[in-house]
Order: sequence, then structure tokens, then C-alpha cells
Amino acid sequence: MSLHITGITRFSFVHPMMINGFAATRGKSLSKAQSIIWEKSRMEARLSLLRHFAIPTYASIEKQHENSSSVFVISESMPGYYKELLKDAIAPLKNACVKEISDDQDVWSEMTTTVADLAGGNRLFCFRLDDDDALFSDFAHVVAKFADENEDETFLVCDEGFQFGRYGPDAYRVYRRVYPRNAQGLGTVSSRKSYYTPFRGNHTKIEERFRVVHYKDKPAWLRSTHHFNDSDSGQRVINRSDLTLDEACSILEPHFHIPVRDALLNLPIRSMQPER
Repeated sequence: MSLHITGITRFSFVHPMMINGFAATRGKSLSKAQSIIWEKSRMEARLSLLRHFAIPTYASIEKQHENSSSVFVISESMPGYYKELLKDAIAPLKNACVKEISDDQDVWSEMTTTVADLAGGNRLFCFRLDDDDALFSDFAHVVAKFADENEDETFLVCDEGFQFGRYGPDAYRVYRRVYPRNAQGLGTVSSRKSYYTPFRGNHTKIEERFRVVHYKDKPAWLRSTHHFNDSDSGQRVINRSDLTLDEACSILEPHFHIPVRDALLNLPIRSMQPER
């Protein structure tokens, strides 16, 4: 049985089941949450981040592993203008789809049905990826080896990666971070008898319910920080001084098959608030 690899990216997704899971919308009504998430400047920034981080990551995986796909989950009630921009953005991908979920549908069952259809009876590795993050160039190869060596419902977690922000036109800060329960690239393997997605409870508590394998060989993910992030938790710092664009590229380009320079140039500039 061959392995199908599929990633799920929730793109500016607003749903009654999830409003309280994010700081920006916690305690808000559905309509208020929608107005926050679908605000024009925010959506423009998220689409740009998607084009420079998640989409190139999926394109890299497609080249490495022919039997792969990506799912972009959105709200059925998202304005049509942004739906069309999203479809245009993912058009270069060979096997990508948009999954619209209505306010009265169960998010997790709808996601599971979608990835099961994509798997087509094959064994499945399903992972999660935010629109503004990227995965390292060996990800598909690591996943294939992991799937060969582990039983269904085992989770793969990539412990280490890079986190970075932009603080001026040519000022970047790059952090090498160890985060053993990181969500980026977190995925699980399953088979036709019962397909699963990685959205099975809080990712920081995944080891309380499932067997987890930690990948530690290389920095595996790239997490961007900017003022549109929902959260910005503590980080392990290797360099707090500002780096030029060329210096930041020299650190990151060896690890990622995305256009790193373009991604850095399109990252929103953060305010200079103190970092934890």
C-alpha cells in the first residue's frame, strides 16, 4: 500500500466551534469574530504570507512525493472576493483543494471526510501547517520513513526549528527554537479502516493520548512572527541582534525549499516591543 501525504491549512477560518481557541476572537460573537479575521489589511497580509510560506512548502512536497495533496479549510461564509483570491493563490499546486465548512457543520468530521477521499484507500500521513509557516526540505522523506516504521495513530512531532521576525526594512531576528510539541508539521499516520487528521485535541498535550515520535535531527520548521500572529509564546534565542537580509538568508536558505529571500522581504515589519 502506497503512502499519501496531505497537509491541512486553515486559512482565516472562523467557526463557532473555534472562536474561543484564539486570542483575537475569544469571547466574541460570530459576526464580530468574522469582522476581525476578515478585515481587509489582515486578509491582504495573510494571502501574501500564504503565497510565500505555506504554498511553496506544499509545492516542495509535491516534487518530493508524487502522491501528496493539500487542503485549505475556509468558512463557507467567507466573502467571495477572498475565496477567489485564495483559489488563484493555490492554482500553481498540482493537487490542492479548498474545503468550505458551514457554521453548522462539525469541523473535525468534515476535515476527516475530505482527507479520506484524497487518500483514496492508501495509507495516509496527514499533517497541519499554518499559512505563514514553512517546513524543511527533507520533510516528505522523513515522513515516508516514519510511516514505514510506525503503526497507525502514531504522531510525528518535529521538535526544533527557526522562528524569526522583521523589525525594519533590512533588520531581522532569527531564533533557533526547541519546541517539543510544536504544531507545524505535526501529523499522524492512519489507514483505510479509520482515517485521522492531526486535529485531535490540543497539540501541546498530544503525548497524553497518543504515541509520539520526536524528530530531532535537523531544524524542521520556519515560524514567522508578525503583528497578525494570534500568539507569540516564549522562545529559545540564539541571536537577539538584528541581522541583515543577506545574513538571515544565509542562515535559513540551506534548510528550506522556499524562496526565502522573497519570503523575508514580504514579511510585515513588527513594532519594536520588548520580546520575552
